[in-house]
Amino acid sequence: WIGTYAGGLTRRTDKGFETFSSEDGLSDDSMFSLYEDREGSLWAGTYTGGLNRFKEGAFTTFARDEGMSANGVFSLYQDPDGTIWIGTEGGGLNRFKNGKFTVYTTRDGLSSNNVVSVCRDREGSLWIGTFGGGLNRMRNGKFTAFHTEDGLSSETVFSLYGDREGSLWIGTSEGLNRYRDGKFTTYGSEAGLVGTDVRAIHQDRGGALWIGTGAGLNRLANGKFTVYTTADGLAGNAVQAIHEDAEGALWIGSRGGGLSRLKDGKFITFGTRAGLPDDVIFAILEDEVGNLWMSSTKGVFSVRKQALNAHAAGEIGAVDAMLYGKAEGIRAGEGSGGSQPIARKMRDGSLWFSTPKGAAVVNPAHLEINRRVPPVVIEELRVNRRSVSLGGVLDLPPGSRTLEFHYTALSLLEPGKVQFRYKLDGFDEEWVNAGTRRVAYYTNVPPGRYRFRVVASNNDGVWNLVGASLGFRVQPFFYQTAWFAPLLALAAILLALAAYRLKTRQLKARQRELARVVDERTEELRQSQERLVVSEKMAAFGRLTAGIAHEINSPLGGVLNSLQLARLYVDDYGASIDDPEVTATDHRAIAKELISSIALAEAGTRKVAQFVRSIKSQTRADGDGQRREFDPADEIGPVIALLDHEFTDRKITLHVESERGLCIRGDPGNFDLIVQNLLSNAMDAYEGKEGEIRVRLASDVNGGPHCDVRLEVEDHGCGIPEEIRSRIFDYLFTTKDIGRGTGLGLSIVHSIVTSEFGGEIAVHSEVGRGTTISVCFPACR
Repeated sequence: WIGTYAGGLTRRTDKGFETFSSEDGLSDDSMFSLYEDREGSLWAGTYTGGLNRFKEGAFTTFARDEGMSANGVFSLYQDPDGTIWIGTEGGGLNRFKNGKFTVYTTRDGLSSNNVVSVCRDREGSLWIGTFGGGLNRMRNGKFTAFHTEDGLSSETVFSLYGDREGSLWIGTSEGLNRYRDGKFTTYGSEAGLVGTDVRAIHQDRGGALWIGTGAGLNRLANGKFTVYTTADGLAGNAVQAIHEDAEGALWIGSRGGGLSRLKDGKFITFGTRAGLPDDVIFAILEDEVGNLWMSSTKGVFSVRKQALNAHAAGEIGAVDAMLYGKAEGIRAGEGSGGSQPIARKMRDGSLWFSTPKGAAVVNPAHLEINRRVPPVVIEELRVNRRSVSLGGVLDLPPGSRTLEFHYTALSLLEPGKVQFRYKLDGFDEEWVNAGTRRVAYYTNVPPGRYRFRVVASNNDGVWNLVGASLGFRVQPFFYQTAWFAPLLALAAILLALAAYRLKTRQLKARQRELARVVDERTEELRQSQERLVVSEKMAAFGRLTAGIAHEINSPLGGVLNSLQLARLYVDDYGASIDDPEVTATDHRAIAKELISSIALAEAGTRKVAQFVRSIKSQTRADGDGQRREFDPADEIGPVIALLDHEFTDRKITLHVESERGLCIRGDPGNFDLIVQNLLSNAMDAYEGKEGEIRVRLASDVNGGPHCDVRLEVEDHGCGIPEEIRSRIFDYLFTTKDIGRGTGLGLSIVHSIVTSEFGGEIAVHSEVGRGTTISVCFPACR
């Protein structure tokens, strides 16, 4: 290496002299100093351009500067004799042989200069697929073009593949074509193919054809297509590349979904989460030692297939992938994709990849591994954002809440690929994988002794496992010392004892005060309840006696009127009824009035008996006052037995339909009072005539929120007159007082049903046809 003044940098090899200048990327053409470091890099100090570094790149790139017709490369193919064919973007077809390029374009008969795919068939013809120009066949130096009118499904050919049976498979933007015996056969969606843009084709060792499209992966066997998509576990539906390894596993690259492995009918996905640099996979090649090489939007990267399989088995976490970009000689820093073949493994073991800026070539067997172990240095420790001296015994003061360890590794060949791991002994249980980060952060480290350790690897993954370390101690506050806790516990016990004694005295005083207040309030409550009970009973008694007075005064008033009328007869016709002047007609009139009086007196007697029973039932209810759950059917029988002689005396037939197993909640005595009053009202409806009464007790599933159990009492007596029926309606539905003349029984029933049972009552009556009274009760909950 010779540094010149104003003439750049010159290198002398066995092939002669080679000069590098500012046109090649140097910052200045005047060289002042040269130095080669221990990793093989050459450093050149310039006059005004600073420092430049030269290193041997892993990749060699062929592009326009090396003799190609264009920089953009779409396709790569090698003949059995070693000739390499390169399809370019706008530059036609390039042949590379014996270090020289020969270019074929439309001037030579090619249908288009955008060459997307290249393949040679078993007969020796070279096939060239173009973008928009159809398919070309080169035989004996002459080109023949095939277009849609010849049977091709599209003028854009993305991929070409020759199978072992001699067929040429053509992937186009409008489906899959097979060319054999001079004829094209098209396979599209009607044949079962998913996706129309065919980007990748591969025939496996069993003879099945695998086709990758923008909508999924297809398998063609025995004339039938089988489709695989992300629903089946495929990494991504936009399939770009297919590779089969020696074990028969298929490796499928996708645009955006990552890498898939299909083995034993099961898909496994690898992406950036698994350690791959990119989820876009344009091409997949395999070298001689079991590494997979893939091109992507981030460049070209390699990963050990064994590591991928171990990750798939759950034996390891993320895999280590080696990424190559501009620094390694790939001028574009990314690969090209979307056609086949865009990458090729050549006969000498070198791997060729298409890129937007040429064909990038690497020979894995010739790669020099950087085996220099990088020295590791801890540069700085910051405590609470302040730097501390690393010399001597390192004691950190109490309150050292945040710790920052700044470290580095001295590997300048590829500093961006240096990896780090660190661990704080006494705090971390496992090593922390820091990647390329050169700072370790810790917060809330408790007092104690610790040692920070850090190790690093160079650009080729060679680790310095000794690394660097730093011991230190975090001092405690006085309350974090060993003696502080027992002392604090003793003080807490003494304080708790004092507090307990004080609290005990306070509680006893409070208890006495509360006992006095409770006694006073209890006595006040008892007196209040007694006054309330007396008031309620007086009110109930007043209502009851008012009703009794009304119901008894009515028949007694009739008796009095009849007797007064009979007295008038006596006064008019003499003191003795045997007076000759009293005629038979007069006798009959007096007898009629007496008979009427007797009937009214008997009715009054029955009313008195009824209300006595009501008073007894009410008294029993007031005396019991216990609400409970009971079957209403158990209560109907005793009430009917109580009234049995009245049914017999009045010649009234009773029909009872009672469903058992029902349940309502309330005072059973008040329920008896309801049944008794309804039956008495029904008997009165016949006005001394013969008749029948029907009693129905049953569940009502459609009765509403307050009507689960329905009690109906039906008679066919005189009915309720319109004026009284309207007042009953007002009382039941508008809470107005119905006044006199409507019967005490119904008012008692209404009061008990609504207040005691939370139920409802309804009355249906027609004059001369009878009355039906329905009482609804909510069931037990």
